[in-house]
Amino acid sequence: MSTTNKVHFDRLGPFLIVAPALVVVSAIGFSTLGGFSAALIAGTLALGWSLLLGFIAMRLARSESRKAALANASVFLIALAMGLMAGGGLPYQLLLSAGLSTPSTTFTLIHPPSQTPPTCSSSP
Repeated sequence: MSTTNKVHFDRLGPFLIVAPALVVVSAIGFSTLGGFSAALIAGTLALGWSLLLGFIAMRLARSESRKAALANASVFLIALAMGLMAGGGLPYQLLLSAGLSTPSTTFTLIHPPSQTPPTCSSSP
């Protein structure tokens, strides 16, 4: 058994997971909108986007002094995004509960109250 540390992909490891996953998810999502051509364009754009973000992240993480600050910043941004998503759902929930508490008028609009037809009394 070897005790040496083998680094297979060095710093390219995250690229090998994130880039194909983003390409597949984007292509599947856009294939429902525009077919094969939209999926091909979305996959290409997703690949370029993931490589650009990976390049920027690798450039930022080069210095050891920035790694702790970047880790803290990412946790802060995730907490901020989660708060915004939860906070955005609160007004929607309030509007939905107010709308569901009112009585429905759909049945009366579709089926108006039945009236007896007027009778024609003809005099001979």
